[in-house]
Amino acid sequence: MKPILNISLITLFSVFTLSACMQENDNTTELIANPAEEKTPLQQSKSGDTPNTEEQTTNIAQQNEVEETTDVSSTGDQASELEQFIEGQHYRTLNFELPTEAPAGKIEVTELFWYGCPHCFHLEPTMKEYQKEKGDHVYFRRVPATLNPQWEIHAKAFYIMQLLDPDGTKHIHDKIFNAIHKQHRRLRDEEAIKNFFISQGYTEEEVNNAANSMEIQAKLKMATDYSTTSQATGVPTLIVNGKYMTSPTMAQGAVKLKRVLKFLVDKSTKE
Repeated sequence: MKPILNISLITLFSVFTLSACMQENDNTTELIANPAEEKTPLQQSKSGDTPNTEEQTTNIAQQNEVEETTDVSSTGDQASELEQFIEGQHYRTLNFELPTEAPAGKIEVTELFWYGCPHCFHLEPTMKEYQKEKGDHVYFRRVPATLNPQWEIHAKAFYIMQLLDPDGTKHIHDKIFNAIHKQHRRLRDEEAIKNFFISQGYTEEEVNNAANSMEIQAKLKMATDYSTTSQATGVPTLIVNGKYMTSPTMAQGAVKLKRVLKFLVDKSTKE
C-alpha cells in the first residue's frame, strides 16, 4: 500500500504546486509593487522571473510522471470516460458567452495565457499536441491574459509577434517563452521587448511601427475585454466556444485536459 500512498501524495502536492498563475488576488501582488523584497520561486514567476530551484523542477517532473501513469492506466475506454466529466468539477459554464472568431461551422478553443507564467510554459508541449490532434472542425487561438496590469507588456509582445511573424516561421512565440523561462531574460518593459525583437533580426523601425500601430491597440483592448468578461482568475485557462471554461487544474492534469477539451468540443457541436 505504501507506493499507492506515495503516488497519491505526489499527485496532491503537484496539483497545488502547478495550479495556475493567479491575478492580483493572490499573495504575489505585493511583490510586484515592491520588487526589492525577497521572492519565493512562485512569487518570482508572478513578476516575470522564472523559478530556478531544483525543487520546482522536481515537482514538474513528478507531475508529468504521475499524469502519464494515471492516463495510461485509465484510457481503456475513453468514450466512457468522456461521459464522466462533471460540470463544476472538470469544467464550468460561463455566466456570459464570450465573442468568438472561429469561421462558420467550427468550434473555437481559446487559451488564455501569460508569457511570465511557468505553468503556461510547461503546458506548451501539451497544447502543441492538442493543435495537431484537434481536427479541422476546431479553431484554436491564443489570447494573452491581462488579469494583472503587469501582464500587459507581454500581451503587447504577443501581438507584436503576430504582426512581425504572422505565419510563425521564426517561432517567436516559443522564443519569448524560452527567453523568460530558460534564459531568464527580464522582458518587463518596452525597451526590453524592443531589444528582444531586434535580436530576432527585425529592425528598430519595424518593431516601433508594429508596437505603435492602431492594430496593436485594438488587439490589446480586445484581450483586456476578453480577460475581464471571462472572469478567469488565473492562467492557463481554456475556453471552448466562448461558453465553457476548464484548466489543467480542473481537468486534473495536462494530459487529461485534452480529453476534457474534446468532451466540450463534442458538447458544443451537438448544441
